Amino acid sequence: MANKMTITLKAIPEKGRNDKVVVLVIQGELSLDNSSKVRDFLIDNLNKYEDFTIKISDVSSIDLSILQLLQRFIWDADTVKKNIKLELNLTPELELFLEKSGFKPFIALSNTK
Repeated sequence: MANKMTITLKAIPEKGRNDKVVVLVIQGELSLDNSSKVRDFLIDNLNKYEDFTIKISDVSSIDLSILQLLQRFIWDADTVKKNIKLELNLTPELELFLEKSGFKPFIALSNTK
């Protein structure tokens, strides 16, 4: 029996003086099977907020489709002058995968490094 692909996507708005600040939490199975959910989540939030912290952690798997979506989100946010902070908390194996896949500049964007 195949395991159900689980993913956690949360938008946590910052309480206080600015309602345009949000933390986007992305966790779990970051695979092609969940890419449409991630795409919709990112597009929806790009239109709602001005300042983003993207926290990626507790990742059991990740593939290039998700990385491409995240990179596109960062570029789109930059184009419309929105602020992005990236916090990656990945296993050494996943970081090595990203580096070997040509995403070393993506890893360098992370505030956790």
